[in-house]
Amino acid sequence: MGFFEKYAKVARLEYIPAEGPAILAPLALGIAKSGGLALFRALEGASVFILLFFAGFIINAMTDIEVDKKYKVYVAESSTALGKRTLALLVLGQTAAALAITIHLAWVLDAWWLVAFVMVGIFFGLGYSVPPFHFKVRGIWHPIALSLSAFFIPILFLFYVVAGEMDPWIVMVFAGLAVTHYGLALTNQCGDYLEDKETGMATPGVRWGLRRTLRLALGLMIVGVPFTLTGLSMFSIQVPIMQNTVSIVGLNVPLWEIVVGAVAISLLLGYSVSIRGIGDLLWISGDGEPDHRVMEGIKRRMNYPIWQAASVWGAVVAAILVSSIVLLSPSLPQGLNDVGQEVYTGEPSFAVSVEDITYTHEDNGSLWAVISANVSSDSDVIPGSILLRARSLFAGRVLDEESSVLDVELSEGKSWNPSVRLVCHEEGDTTFDVSLVSVEDTLDTGADGEGGAANETVLWTERIWCSQGVYISSAAYKITASSAGAGQVGFNQRANVTVEVYAARGIYTPGSLEIVVRSSTTLGALLDEETAGLEEVLRQGDVWTASVCVDVNDLNPDSFVLDVFLEEGGGAIIDSQQVA
Repeated sequence: MGFFEKYAKVARLEYIPAEGPAILAPLALGIAKSGGLALFRALEGASVFILLFFAGFIINAMTDIEVDKKYKVYVAESSTALGKRTLALLVLGQTAAALAITIHLAWVLDAWWLVAFVMVGIFFGLGYSVPPFHFKVRGIWHPIALSLSAFFIPILFLFYVVAGEMDPWIVMVFAGLAVTHYGLALTNQCGDYLEDKETGMATPGVRWGLRRTLRLALGLMIVGVPFTLTGLSMFSIQVPIMQNTVSIVGLNVPLWEIVVGAVAISLLLGYSVSIRGIGDLLWISGDGEPDHRVMEGIKRRMNYPIWQAASVWGAVVAAILVSSIVLLSPSLPQGLNDVGQEVYTGEPSFAVSVEDITYTHEDNGSLWAVISANVSSDSDVIPGSILLRARSLFAGRVLDEESSVLDVELSEGKSWNPSVRLVCHEEGDTTFDVSLVSVEDTLDTGADGEGGAANETVLWTERIWCSQGVYISSAAYKITASSAGAGQVGFNQRANVTVEVYAARGIYTPGSLEIVVRSSTTLGALLDEETAGLEEVLRQGDVWTASVCVDVNDLNPDSFVLDVFLEEGGGAIIDSQQVA
């Protein structure tokens, strides 16, 4: 048996088919976050991942030679043949190489915390098997060491290397995966229950008992999968394209619901294989102390490579699905645009991009947006045959619509740079629809002798979402007298303030939004403050109407100011408006 065959056995390369694809999940999500792939950086990150993974297996084989001689003979034979000195050199060399690559990545990304992050992983990964730490038999340190070194740190590290930045929802995804796969790893270790017990090795199964450990493994998987699903769903929902609707059997269904459903199916199908298997192991284990007969039944039912492969591929398919949708943003794919128009796919083909949006304030207080675009074609296009049309929308209503007609002849290699000027509400709360339209005059005349109407076909369309996902669309008030002082002009006056909040995009759950209304004198003295919280789910296109009454007691009922604030559940102000 040659060196590489022995290395393959001590580094447990047989796990690659089942666990290797796991690397695709952080890669796919990292590409989605960054919008592209820095190939060399990704290869460096994957190298760190692989070197440390194999180093962990080698150090485990080196420290468990005596145990493996009884139950994993092929590993023990390879470890003995290579010798502890060679194994130690392999571990040190791979660890040093991984650290050197990490330092280079930290320098490239200007993120030196990566070095400390990887060193924490190395500490727990090597300390898992090596005395005096030996976290493998240290009770609560077992889940901490294994979940951090084998799952959470490597995949989060690889994501950051590819993405170049962090995302809180992705942290949640990988925390869920770490919890889930630690539960699966616990199951695998339970297969050696009798062997570990006979050799005095206090692994979780021995320390906590076989049945209790299997219950914990099942519980961790049941908790971890929804955690992962929530993180993937929220990561994808942030993308503007997810707010579009798709017509299915006559029903307009938000795209995010379809994607979340598909992600849930992928995760459940993948993890159901191992969850069902662990359930069977619990049933086989019985209520008493497991003997050789029980353990033989458990080993026959346990199929860790299949369980691991199914679970990994469930997560990978879910990650690739989310990433594919994210990478489509912000362009709207054919058939999915919510402008209500079909997309023309004939010749010639056009390349269109919105280059810039600039805002100008007029002396009369109005705000205008100038949208500049670049249009090119792979064929000759005559003047007047196409136009760029833009609409500004506030709270779902069209504020303005203007067009710019092609005034030059387009040919391959040339471009047209139209601009359209539109009235808008505010910079943060106005959405724009921009379309390239083909115009063809009909030659037929009607009975009245007038020329025929123009046929229009939408060639391209894009929605440019406002930066504020939710905002105050209107606020008004009505003065009423309180019951305590009805009829007393200037005293005990109440303002009934009605506020409409529009969800331009995103989903807001009960309690996540709050309206705060403050009344004060014109000199700034606070009179009253009242709040109203969101009580129902608010989705894209929905309007939340809140009614708040505040005291405006003053000698002069006209000498007060009403300020309305839209706040997050935690108190951060999202939008504000003074009621006139």
